[in-house]
Amino acid sequence: MISENGNLLKKLIKDGRPVSESSKENSKSIESEYLKNRLKISKFDVSEFGIDEEFDERITKEACRLSDERIEYEINKRVDLRDLKTFTIDGKNSKDLDDAISINKNFNGNYILGVHIADVSHYVREYSCIDKMARRRATSVYLNDRVIPMLPPEISNGICSLNQGEEKLTLSVFIEIDKHGITVNHWICESVIASHLRTNYDDVSDIIENKDKKLIEQYKDFIQDFEEADKLAQILRDRRIKRGALSFDTPEKRVILDENRIPIDLITEERRAANIIIEEFMIVANETVAKHFVNEEIPFIYRILENPHRNKNKVPSTFVTTYDLGLREIELDEITPLDIQRMINSVPNEGVEELLKCIVRKANRQARYSSSCTEHYTLATDCYCHFTSPIRRYPDLQIHRIIKDYLNGRMTEARRQHYGSFIEEVAEISTLKSRTADRAEREAENYYRKIYRAIQESYLMR
Repeated sequence: MISENGNLLKKLIKDGRPVSESSKENSKSIESEYLKNRLKISKFDVSEFGIDEEFDERITKEACRLSDERIEYEINKRVDLRDLKTFTIDGKNSKDLDDAISINKNFNGNYILGVHIADVSHYVREYSCIDKMARRRATSVYLNDRVIPMLPPEISNGICSLNQGEEKLTLSVFIEIDKHGITVNHWICESVIASHLRTNYDDVSDIIENKDKKLIEQYKDFIQDFEEADKLAQILRDRRIKRGALSFDTPEKRVILDENRIPIDLITEERRAANIIIEEFMIVANETVAKHFVNEEIPFIYRILENPHRNKNKVPSTFVTTYDLGLREIELDEITPLDIQRMINSVPNEGVEELLKCIVRKANRQARYSSSCTEHYTLATDCYCHFTSPIRRYPDLQIHRIIKDYLNGRMTEARRQHYGSFIEEVAEISTLKSRTADRAEREAENYYRKIYRAIQESYLMR
């Protein structure tokens, strides 16, 4: 508990501790070692959020059985992409690698973007014990001190993770994109890949942003891929912003813990080049898949964010009057995201810009899952879904099953009725669980920030 830690911190002040007069880095090391021996910080408690943390024995046994499955018999049924140059970009410590990308140029100069997603649905069959459990959880939860996965680690970190050099079953979407960022064609298929490279956000960003010579040599066979990916991501991003998508690129602060859950730093996480690449590629893949299936009129789960209700939230007239934005008090359902983006870009300084962004965020209703396809307001698109993370989000896993039935000619009227009978319930449960996970993640961050501040105050008071 924080109160208990507070008492310990007070005792630290009285007892004193070794003080290093050397470098700040060495001082931090001594402080960390001292705290490790003196503080016992409880892990953040998720019980009040109703989040299941452990997997029962039956689930674990089934996951172990699935992890032993061989895929040779399945490969011949799929598009073989093992020779295609695919790679993953994730956090350095990520274990559940559920998306890989490939990028090439067509003869006409258009980009051919490949987004390859782990085929979790091949292993987690509908109505199996693992499926029922995953449906209840609906999402993985990413806390400062640990990850609570939706699926057992034998699946999420093992058989479905797109590890370098390992043959993995995937669902692939290839998207042909012209120089203006317009999708001119697409193709969805069941596939098998063998990722040619596992890399991370920092390395790719340092190559793109800083031209790091050591990293360029290390990744010399992929430099052109990184550069083309960066160019395409910028094209896609520019197009999204021009159509009115709201982009809130405010750096986020995050508490860093050591191996004993002691907060040792508060860092600012910038959205770097590689983060933008993956974000833009996943957005265009999600949008492409959603548009395909809304046109097919097949029961599906969409990700929507509706325009706020009339008379509920307004952009304060004080902003308009004080900063001469050329607008009167405006109801948010009467303006487009493009109008809001222009307002944000018109304010005179960064502090006011961030305040306006905060007001607009609060005015927007939270995104939710739905069986009905309506707009996603902040992305400024009329059709969107979550397709790219079936390891950690249940809606993605569910629509993978729908996609595979469609691709294999199994989408009969009976199957349409089958999916139509429960996808709205799945959407509602998943919305509730994802919001609960968001709350838990925020509270965990606040929990460790309080401890971090208490520790820092104890140093100052020595």
